[in-house]
Amino acid sequence: MKKAEQTSINNILDNTHLLSMATIKEGTSYINTAFFAYDDIYNLYYLSPSDSQHSLNIKENNSVAVTVFDSHLTFSNKLSGLQMFGTAQQAKGKDLLKGFLLYEKRFSIFGEEIKRPIDLKIWHTRMYVIKPKTIKILDEAAFGVETWITVTV
Repeated sequence: MKKAEQTSINNILDNTHLLSMATIKEGTSYINTAFFAYDDIYNLYYLSPSDSQHSLNIKENNSVAVTVFDSHLTFSNKLSGLQMFGTAQQAKGKDLLKGFLLYEKRFSIFGEEIKRPIDLKIWHTRMYVIKPKTIKILDEAAFGVETWITVTV
């Protein structure tokens, strides 16, 4: 991955806190939104109840598609956003600890309420990790109008 692509991805992720994620259940698609944190290899970490529809879908089929974009953009802005394709799973072990620390750093209120990963059970929620295989970048300021760049992670 080129430096300009990494810079673009980092800028978009830094300036956006919500993602939209599509999952699949028996051939039917489902979408949800979630706040996220991310690591240096673009894994995305989010919280969700384990009995939510998208969490149940991931147990059966872990393939996901994700978008990250600023919903305040207008047609007059230089557009930017990401499409990410990969897998999702409930975070465990090192992924859980890493996701917990990143989430706490990004969302200070989280660290005030939840002190340890085990405390997530109080909120009836779990940490999940999305591991992208492919990222499509739209960053008109960096790459030009309607120019999509596809990178492999």
